[in-house]
Amino acid sequence: MIYRIEEEKPINEESELLEFAKDDKILIHVLNYLDWQIKRDYPTKLSCFFTGVSAFLKEPLNLFLKGPSSIGKSYNATRSLRPFPSHAIWKLGGLSPTALVHLHGVLMSKDGEEIDLDEKPTRRKIKLQLKEELGRDPSKEEIERKYHEELKLWREKLRESYYLVDLTGKILLFLEPPHPDTFHRLYPILSHDAYRISYRFTEKTKRGGFKTTHVVIQGWPATIFLSTDKKYTEELSTRSFTATPEESAEKYRAANRLTTRKAALPWQYAKNEFEEKLRLYLARMEIVMANKDVLVPFLGLEEAFPAELPRDMRDYQHFIQFVKAITALHYLNRPYLEMDGKGYIIASAQDVIVAMKLYYHIFETTRTGLDKQLLDFYHKIIKTKELWYAKELTAEYNRRFRPPRSEKTIKRYLQVLSDVGYVNVRKDDDDRRLNIYEPLVKEEEKGSILPISEMSTFLTEILEKGLEEWRKEMDTQTGNIPIFPNYRERENPLSWEQLKQKILSVNWDVVSIFDFEEESVKAENKLEKMDNSEMGKIEPNSNSKVIGLWKWASHE
Repeated sequence: MIYRIEEEKPINEESELLEFAKDDKILIHVLNYLDWQIKRDYPTKLSCFFTGVSAFLKEPLNLFLKGPSSIGKSYNATRSLRPFPSHAIWKLGGLSPTALVHLHGVLMSKDGEEIDLDEKPTRRKIKLQLKEELGRDPSKEEIERKYHEELKLWREKLRESYYLVDLTGKILLFLEPPHPDTFHRLYPILSHDAYRISYRFTEKTKRGGFKTTHVVIQGWPATIFLSTDKKYTEELSTRSFTATPEESAEKYRAANRLTTRKAALPWQYAKNEFEEKLRLYLARMEIVMANKDVLVPFLGLEEAFPAELPRDMRDYQHFIQFVKAITALHYLNRPYLEMDGKGYIIASAQDVIVAMKLYYHIFETTRTGLDKQLLDFYHKIIKTKELWYAKELTAEYNRRFRPPRSEKTIKRYLQVLSDVGYVNVRKDDDDRRLNIYEPLVKEEEKGSILPISEMSTFLTEILEKGLEEWRKEMDTQTGNIPIFPNYRERENPLSWEQLKQKILSVNWDVVSIFDFEEESVKAENKLEKMDNSEMGKIEPNSNSKVIGLWKWASHE
């Protein structure tokens, strides 16, 4: 069956869902919920969650989770996606193209109508049909003539049919490396190079013969790859984000503590009321966003993003989609406009700030395609000296990190770092049998994205100026287009001052959560203090201020 999104139904104004939708601390509650099952790993689990949200937008995100086995890649992905509609999540392994079609394909006529194979003509069906039409029992000749006519039409219908695999609104979770043929069939879709692709393949029939099957794949899904297979990483690396779960003793202890609590108090983890609300909310979001898009009203925002490498152009597009996913989560708490029959949820300054702070933590893994373990090795050890031998680096690595690695493994790490331009490898002048390893990338050279400590002031100017520029363009090109408080309240348009206040206001309780420290202690402590015992409860927002007051507010 093809899943069809129902038309949106009115929300009861007194319902808990509406209250939930208008909660300006929904991000805190979501992060708190994720922390209920996934300890630490804040950038990773949030990247998984917002990749899932992006499935309901026009251009979804692709995410690679990289790193050694057993560090929580599949756990982060599967747990973060738990509240999403079950029909939207496809968990895929080494799936062949044939299996993909038979598991997820829907047989369609050339006119785009679903074909029910149970409708194949039979003599019994024809007899009943003729009896109803003629008002008498039909003769054998009449039945045979009509049967063969209908069977001919049926066979012609099947001959012109095709299998449709519709990926619109889907979240593809690749738990294992995809079958090479499957990957290459899907590649134009995954890379957003084509919205609809058509191909044919030959397969055996039950009778031992062969038949050609016509398949159409359409729609851009959100995807999460858990594969570390280099060939897939290279082909999609510039079309995705890359994140790595945390590797630390603190995380392992927290995870073990969670396992102990689940074993001792299983009923506490059997059901979560917030998860049930979130599941309903995301199902409603899928319906709402099916015919809407997100508008980011900050001209000049690109000034906050690197523009040094060719891939920075594509990464910036993905960053904008990240902003849109965060905005979509607040779809009933953001301004709304309609133009040419299309609706737009308008992003706020807070959405951009949260996206930038979250992106900061996956910036280098995304830009290099390396997992965080390798980057930590470089930043914490390799770049602290001008020259290294592999033996020295092996000893230092094993002193600083766990589990220990062999010199052969360290040399492999060094080769990978050399391939991305972080390390130079040359022969030792005194002993040509040995290699010398030199760090090439200094901290100030690794990219131009600002550290979180400097991000606030810089973004303040860009967002305020960008909103003013957007307003001028809107006034020039479109005239007085009414903008409403949200997509439901369309009776009283906002004045410019009201709109500016709404877009530039920031809830600092929410924003500060995303200042993750390296070991995530800051976020963990804040979450425990905020509303661990009352997830989803709306609290008064006493710290919302216009972004122009950022410098003062951030030093309160």
